[in-house]
Amino acid sequence: MIGQSLSHYKILEKLGSGGMGDVYKARDTKLGREVAIKVLPEAFAQDKERLARFEREAHLLASLNHPNIATIHDLEQSEGVHFLVLELVPGETLAERIERGPIPVDEALPLFKQIAEGLEAAHEKGVIHRDLKPANIKVTPDGKPKILDFGLAKAMAGEVPDQGLSESPTMTRGATEAGILLGTAPYMSPEQARGKAVDKRADIWAFGCCLYEALTGKTAFLGETVSDTIVVVLEHEPDWKSLAISPDGHIAAYVAEHGNASQLYLRAMDELEGRSIEGTDGARMPFFSPDSQWLGFWAGGKLMKVAVSGGAPLTIAEVGVTIRGACWTPEGEIVFMRDAGQGLSRISADGGEPEVLTTPNHDQHEKTHRLPEILPGGSAVLFTLGTGDIDSFDDASIAVLSLETGEYRVIIEGGTNARYSATGHLIYARAGYLLAVPFDLDELQVMGSPVPVLQGVLMRPNFGNAEFSVSRNGSLLYARGESWGEENRVVWVDREGQTQQLIETPRAFFDVRVSPDGRFLALLVDAANANLWVYDIARATSTRFTFGFDNQSPIWTPDGHRVTFNTTRTQPSSIFWQASDGTGQAERLTTSEHSQHPISWSPDGKILALMEANPATGWDIFVLSLDGDRTPKPFLQTNFNERAPEFSPNGRWIAYYSDESGQDEVYVRQFPSAEGKIQVSTGGGEISVWNPNGEELFYHNGDKMMVVDDSTRDLSRDLKTVEGAPSEAPLAPAKPRPRVSAGGDDKVSIYIQQARNNVACEKSCFFT
Repeated sequence: MIGQSLSHYKILEKLGSGGMGDVYKARDTKLGREVAIKVLPEAFAQDKERLARFEREAHLLASLNHPNIATIHDLEQSEGVHFLVLELVPGETLAERIERGPIPVDEALPLFKQIAEGLEAAHEKGVIHRDLKPANIKVTPDGKPKILDFGLAKAMAGEVPDQGLSESPTMTRGATEAGILLGTAPYMSPEQARGKAVDKRADIWAFGCCLYEALTGKTAFLGETVSDTIVVVLEHEPDWKSLAISPDGHIAAYVAEHGNASQLYLRAMDELEGRSIEGTDGARMPFFSPDSQWLGFWAGGKLMKVAVSGGAPLTIAEVGVTIRGACWTPEGEIVFMRDAGQGLSRISADGGEPEVLTTPNHDQHEKTHRLPEILPGGSAVLFTLGTGDIDSFDDASIAVLSLETGEYRVIIEGGTNARYSATGHLIYARAGYLLAVPFDLDELQVMGSPVPVLQGVLMRPNFGNAEFSVSRNGSLLYARGESWGEENRVVWVDREGQTQQLIETPRAFFDVRVSPDGRFLALLVDAANANLWVYDIARATSTRFTFGFDNQSPIWTPDGHRVTFNTTRTQPSSIFWQASDGTGQAERLTTSEHSQHPISWSPDGKILALMEANPATGWDIFVLSLDGDRTPKPFLQTNFNERAPEFSPNGRWIAYYSDESGQDEVYVRQFPSAEGKIQVSTGGGEISVWNPNGEELFYHNGDKMMVVDDSTRDLSRDLKTVEGAPSEAPLAPAKPRPRVSAGGDDKVSIYIQQARNNVACEKSCFFT
């Protein structure tokens, strides 16, 4: 058609093709201007009903008048050819810009602000785009975005073109009805992909997909075919990781799996790929220095830092088992939470002795002070104050601490993870939402009522935190998802990977342990309420075992008469036991200045192997004898973390896992001498459990359950994966992996069941 004329429009050149027709550059000879001509498919001329409907829609679209929406001038017909006359927008499409690499945050924010304003203007007139994607957004040479083809997906309903993924709108008649797909697959909202009726939220979803792609250079949802992509949209999340964003908004730090350990990664916002930071295996809780030159983190019981420019990580201090958040002050100090019940501490970023800043007031039912955030000026700190269960979201409030007076007070009832935004708001999380409320920095008071910012933020009940971060320039980085652990299933799994569901209704199950006779389960139901239940397998009935406080890590005594567990009815938390039928009073077994968790009983029921959380040395293994004064004695106490001690069936060995090699590996030692250490796992391993016949040791390695034959004689041979469990049922990202036994707030359970079918170790129980 080049050189030809349609009415008074002379075709100059072809600009492109899409599912809605070919586009040409043309000159309007009447008005002396250049325009874009979209020639509609020939099928239009043969379908008068569709053409009439399209004309009605085109008149509505022509009423849109906004600087960020490309204008529709007219709908015309010449010699049987129907075409739209559109505003000719110079520049490149957003898709073409993204091909050159991710867009820096400071460039993307004003760009997408204008796109959002264009969408809002159209939505106010009741017009939905339905096919928003980078290819439908032009960016002019002066940086102004223009949204193209607004509403044409609905107007064109009825056509089913054969296109690739980037040009794959599926459009049929009756487009306003449920059951019809409109849009391009990678940018479809779930309701679009399901063929349901859509509203303006479909455009908001697509807007998020475009923003994700602009910042990362990657498509948020993508499969090999259109059908595969729709499945990805419906069933998967984008590649979210634990994230922090630097104060200057130019760098993202995140934690990702590297082999069998987590590792820190850094990615500049204007680069395609992140880079791993050597020496950060096992890292958690990354946070930046105010000048964005250093990255702090916790790993292996140590508070550490590493230069963003490169170099080896440096140890700031030994801080123990874990931390629940940290922030870096302008004065070069780090405020952090050490352990449950210990409140906030402060230490120089160059090292030294920590200074206690706060101690939870137990008379006021305060249990945790966690997730600190320094406010501008450096004289006050926001933190999450928990009066409910340890690290849960329930009964959590936002408090502010004056570093000058040492006094703190609650400023927001109900919420966690408060962060200050340059807009003058506090951003905080509640029930999967991020909310914003105006905040007076001088008076340290909220002003007015909170409003929702977005929904669907990933929240982790094991740390009581939400995965988001705010930079100094107002950039918001967050991980999308639901709180993990909300609907776990308890199932039997045999060695071929076949499953049989034990408890009919999925719930937030954790810490499952099977009674010695195989008739009952002791388990934690709902980490946010932290109470233990006993489940009768034959009768399919549940009985609540504990009431109040935080209770976890249940284990049965060998005779099945009692359940031993960790509880916060003392501070720090300690070990109690109680009759397994729930009668009588719970009895305290241990007293220590550190938190303790029960792990396993010796076969004769006289000695308890337990873990103790020592801020100076990390996790250590102790044993408690019921004979004598009942004082726990050290079995293994080093500068490394030793966890999850499991007695062998003959009582002569203890299996455990340790990070002494730089990653978690499973070991066994003789009991009671702790001599004869043998490494069981190769390439990583966690939490182990013995076959009751003593000839096999099971443990977890990544997403595989492993077994070693003849464990106490030749542990280096016959290492093999138990087929089908759990790799046959892979778990979704950000969900807890199935693991053996209980032993910490981030553990779920796998436990060998010997009673079913009277075959030793024939079945195992774990979560999916």
